[in-house]
Amino acid sequence: MSGRDRSRQAGCGGPQGSPPTNTRTPLSAPDLRDKCSQMVSRARTKDGARFPAISFRQPNADLVLEGARHRDRRSRPTRFRGWILVHAAQALRRDEVARRRSDLGLAAGEVYEPERGKLLGMVCLENCVKDGEGWAYLWKNPKRFRTAVPCRGHYSIPFYVPASLVAGTPAARVTPGKLTPKASS
Repeated sequence: MSGRDRSRQAGCGGPQGSPPTNTRTPLSAPDLRDKCSQMVSRARTKDGARFPAISFRQPNADLVLEGARHRDRRSRPTRFRGWILVHAAQALRRDEVARRRSDLGLAAGEVYEPERGKLLGMVCLENCVKDGEGWAYLWKNPKRFRTAVPCRGHYSIPFYVPASLVAGTPAARVTPGKLTPKASS
Protein backbone atom coordinates (compact mmCIF):
# COMPACT_ATOMS: atom_id res chain seq x y z
CA MET A 1 0.00 0.00 0.00
CA SER A 2 1.40 3.37 -0.97
CA GLY A 3 1.76 6.24 1.46
CA ARG A 4 -1.07 8.10 -0.26
CA ASP A 5 -3.39 5.10 0.18
CA ARG A 6 -2.40 4.79 3.85
CA SER A 7 -3.16 8.45 4.53
CA ARG A 8 -6.49 8.16 2.69
CA GLN A 9 -7.38 5.04 4.66
CA ALA A 10 -6.43 6.68 7.94
CA GLY A 11 -8.73 9.58 7.08
CA CYS A 12 -6.05 12.26 7.30
CA GLY A 13 -4.79 14.62 4.65
CA GLY A 14 -1.30 14.75 3.23
CA PRO A 15 1.96 14.85 5.19
CA GLN A 16 1.80 16.32 8.71
CA GLY A 17 -2.00 16.58 8.56
CA SER A 18 -2.07 19.09 5.71
CA PRO A 19 -5.24 19.15 3.61
CA PRO A 20 -5.41 16.66 0.76
CA THR A 21 -3.95 17.83 -2.52
CA ASN A 22 -6.57 16.05 -4.63
CA THR A 23 -8.35 18.77 -6.60
CA ARG A 24 -10.62 16.51 -8.68
CA THR A 25 -14.30 17.30 -8.48
CA PRO A 26 -16.45 14.69 -6.76
CA LEU A 27 -18.21 12.23 -9.03
CA SER A 28 -21.94 12.50 -9.55
CA ALA A 29 -24.08 9.53 -8.46
CA PRO A 30 -24.39 8.07 -12.01
CA ASP A 31 -20.63 8.48 -12.60
CA LEU A 32 -19.85 6.88 -9.25
CA ARG A 33 -22.18 3.99 -10.08
CA ASP A 34 -20.47 3.51 -13.47
CA LYS A 35 -17.04 3.55 -11.84
CA CYS A 36 -18.21 1.00 -9.27
CA SER A 37 -19.66 -1.14 -12.06
CA GLN A 38 -16.28 -1.18 -13.79
CA MET A 39 -14.58 -2.08 -10.52
CA VAL A 40 -17.02 -4.94 -9.86
CA SER A 41 -16.55 -6.33 -13.35
CA ARG A 42 -12.78 -6.39 -12.82
CA ALA A 43 -13.16 -7.27 -9.12
CA ARG A 44 -9.46 -7.48 -8.47
CA THR A 45 -7.18 -4.71 -7.37
CA LYS A 46 -3.48 -4.58 -8.17
CA ASP A 47 -2.74 -6.71 -5.11
CA GLY A 48 -5.60 -9.11 -5.97
CA ALA A 49 -7.61 -8.33 -2.82
CA ARG A 50 -11.35 -8.73 -3.18
CA PHE A 51 -14.32 -9.19 -0.88
CA PRO A 52 -17.39 -11.41 -1.48
CA ALA A 53 -20.89 -9.91 -1.52
CA ILE A 54 -24.48 -11.10 -1.86
CA SER A 55 -27.50 -9.13 -3.10
CA PHE A 56 -30.83 -8.86 -1.31
CA ARG A 57 -33.94 -7.02 -2.35
CA GLN A 58 -35.17 -4.43 0.12
CA PRO A 59 -36.45 -4.63 2.82
CA ASN A 60 -34.72 -8.01 3.25
CA ALA A 61 -31.24 -6.45 3.29
CA ASP A 62 -32.31 -4.19 6.19
CA LEU A 63 -33.87 -7.13 8.04
CA VAL A 64 -30.72 -9.25 7.77
CA LEU A 65 -28.55 -6.37 9.00
CA GLU A 66 -30.88 -5.69 11.92
CA GLY A 67 -30.65 -9.34 12.96
CA ALA A 68 -34.40 -9.78 12.44
CA ARG A 69 -33.88 -12.34 9.67
CA HIS A 70 -31.58 -15.25 10.51
CA ARG A 71 -32.60 -17.49 7.60
CA ASP A 72 -32.95 -16.63 3.94
CA ARG A 73 -34.45 -19.02 1.42
CA ARG A 74 -32.72 -19.33 -1.93
CA SER A 75 -33.23 -21.64 -4.90
CA ARG A 76 -29.59 -22.75 -5.06
CA PRO A 77 -27.13 -24.02 -2.47
CA THR A 78 -23.73 -22.43 -1.89
CA ARG A 79 -20.46 -23.78 -0.55
CA PHE A 80 -19.51 -20.30 0.64
CA ARG A 81 -18.99 -19.79 4.40
CA GLY A 82 -17.79 -16.77 6.38
CA TRP A 83 -18.00 -12.96 6.17
CA ILE A 84 -19.84 -11.57 3.19
CA LEU A 85 -20.95 -8.04 2.26
CA VAL A 86 -24.69 -7.30 2.12
CA HIS A 87 -25.71 -5.52 -1.06
CA ALA A 88 -29.15 -3.91 -1.44
CA ALA A 89 -30.33 -4.56 -4.99
CA GLN A 90 -31.96 -1.84 -7.10
CA ALA A 91 -35.14 -3.93 -7.33
CA LEU A 92 -37.41 -3.98 -4.32
CA ARG A 93 -40.52 -5.84 -3.24
CA ARG A 94 -43.20 -3.17 -2.92
CA ASP A 95 -45.58 -5.42 -0.93
CA GLU A 96 -42.84 -6.20 1.61
CA VAL A 97 -41.83 -2.52 1.81
CA ALA A 98 -45.46 -1.63 2.60
CA ARG A 99 -45.53 -4.34 5.30
CA ARG A 100 -42.23 -3.02 6.69
CA ARG A 101 -43.67 0.51 6.86
CA SER A 102 -46.58 -0.76 8.95
CA ASP A 103 -44.21 -2.84 11.14
CA LEU A 104 -42.20 0.32 11.85
CA GLY A 105 -45.43 2.12 12.78
CA LEU A 106 -44.91 4.92 10.26
CA ALA A 107 -47.80 7.29 9.64
CA ALA A 108 -49.14 7.87 6.14
CA GLY A 109 -47.05 11.02 5.64
CA GLU A 110 -43.77 9.57 6.96
CA VAL A 111 -41.31 8.24 4.45
CA TYR A 112 -39.55 4.88 4.50
CA GLU A 113 -37.30 4.75 1.48
CA PRO A 114 -34.80 1.91 1.85
CA GLU A 115 -31.32 2.36 0.41
CA ARG A 116 -30.77 0.55 -2.88
CA GLY A 117 -27.79 -0.13 -5.13
CA LYS A 118 -25.33 0.02 -2.22
CA LEU A 119 -23.26 -2.14 0.09
CA LEU A 120 -25.01 -1.67 3.44
CA GLY A 121 -23.00 -3.88 5.78
CA MET A 122 -21.71 -7.38 6.29
CA VAL A 123 -22.87 -10.62 7.84
CA CYS A 124 -21.42 -14.07 8.47
CA LEU A 125 -22.91 -16.91 6.42
CA GLU A 126 -22.82 -19.73 8.94
CA ASN A 127 -24.36 -22.56 6.92
CA CYS A 128 -26.53 -23.54 3.97
CA VAL A 129 -29.06 -26.31 4.61
CA LYS A 130 -31.79 -28.03 2.59
CA ASP A 131 -35.17 -26.45 3.41
CA GLY A 132 -38.11 -28.06 1.66
CA GLU A 133 -37.63 -27.55 -2.06
CA GLY A 134 -35.11 -24.74 -1.59
CA TRP A 135 -32.07 -23.91 0.50
CA ALA A 136 -31.81 -21.88 3.68
CA TYR A 137 -28.81 -19.63 4.24
CA LEU A 138 -28.17 -19.16 7.97
CA TRP A 139 -26.87 -15.69 8.95
CA LYS A 140 -25.18 -14.47 12.15
CA ASN A 141 -23.29 -11.40 13.48
CA PRO A 142 -24.73 -8.67 11.21
CA LYS A 143 -22.86 -5.34 11.12
CA ARG A 144 -24.24 -2.27 9.34
CA PHE A 145 -21.84 0.28 7.86
CA ARG A 146 -22.21 3.87 9.06
CA THR A 147 -22.13 4.99 5.45
CA ALA A 148 -23.43 2.81 2.63
CA VAL A 149 -21.06 2.31 -0.31
CA PRO A 150 -22.58 2.74 -3.80
CA CYS A 151 -22.00 -0.41 -5.81
CA ARG A 152 -23.62 -2.34 -8.61
CA GLY A 153 -24.68 -5.85 -7.65
CA HIS A 154 -24.64 -9.19 -9.42
CA TYR A 155 -26.78 -12.32 -9.33
CA SER A 156 -24.01 -14.83 -8.60
CA ILE A 157 -23.47 -16.03 -5.02
CA PRO A 158 -21.10 -14.65 -4.06
CA PHE A 159 -20.04 -11.88 -6.41
CA TYR A 160 -16.80 -10.05 -5.63
CA VAL A 161 -15.92 -6.39 -5.16
CA PRO A 162 -12.42 -4.92 -4.77
CA ALA A 163 -11.39 -4.78 -1.12
CA SER A 164 -10.35 -1.14 -1.68
CA LEU A 165 -14.05 -0.29 -2.10
CA VAL A 166 -14.72 -1.15 1.58
CA ALA A 167 -11.35 0.01 2.98
CA GLY A 168 -12.80 2.42 5.56
CA THR A 169 -15.52 0.06 6.84
CA PRO A 170 -15.58 -2.75 9.43
CA ALA A 171 -15.09 -5.16 6.51
CA ALA A 172 -11.45 -4.06 6.33
CA ARG A 173 -10.86 -5.62 9.77
CA VAL A 174 -12.20 -9.13 9.08
CA THR A 175 -11.07 -12.00 6.91
CA PRO A 176 -13.44 -12.52 3.96
CA GLY A 177 -15.23 -15.86 3.78
CA LYS A 178 -14.26 -18.57 1.33
CA LEU A 179 -15.75 -21.35 -0.72
CA THR A 180 -15.53 -24.68 1.08
CA PRO A 181 -14.11 -27.67 -0.82
CA LYS A 182 -16.55 -29.98 -2.57
CA ALA A 183 -17.30 -33.19 -0.72
CA SER A 184 -15.58 -36.10 -2.42
CA SER A 185 -17.92 -38.82 -3.65
